Amino acid sequence: MVYMSHLEQLSEYMVANDRYSVSFTVRYNSHPFNCLYINNLEEPILYISSLGENSFTIKLIGDSEFHFSSFLGDKYSLLIRYLSLTFQTGSPFSPTAFFEAFNNLLPVECDHRPRPADIAQIVNMDEKPAERDKIYFCGWSCHGNTVSDLNFRKSCALIPYEDAVILRKAHVSSKWSAEPREERLERIARYQDFE
Repeated sequence: MVYMSHLEQLSEYMVANDRYSVSFTVRYNSHPFNCLYINNLEEPILYISSLGENSFTIKLIGDSEFHFSSFLGDKYSLLIRYLSLTFQTGSPFSPTAFFEAFNNLLPVECDHRPRPADIAQIVNMDEKPAERDKIYFCGWSCHGNTVSDLNFRKSCALIPYEDAVILRKAHVSSKWSAEPREERLERIARYQDFE
């Protein structure tokens, strides 16, 4: 587990400034990463996305004390390739060392609110690539089905966490479309109609 002290400070800043999510760029050894941080009160979530043709996203979910697992699974080889590293016997790439160094590059204050389309694109890329094109927020939907974790995370990036929990319990989810003409950002605030 890696303690992400900068994320903890960023989280405190976000709470003080009514931010639910922020996005920023981090350069690690001259390699840029787009980051999306969702200040979920129970589990802080950081998405780290590479750039370029074979982009990928690493999703880190922390605990309430900002400890994150450094296990990368299938993203290990993708990250090594993106960082232009070569395998060296006796001196393998350490995800723990990477995340400890990455933590020191994170901002402790950030006011850049990501667009809903940017949020959906990053979250979908990691969790449901088949819905990669469904990035345009078009409203809220009340249905009898359980709200998926994917949908819940996107809602948490748009509205206060406590409100997203209330909507989830009421089976209200955010709706997303692949059609830009269906985007209705003014409907984000209308979630209160469902509370």
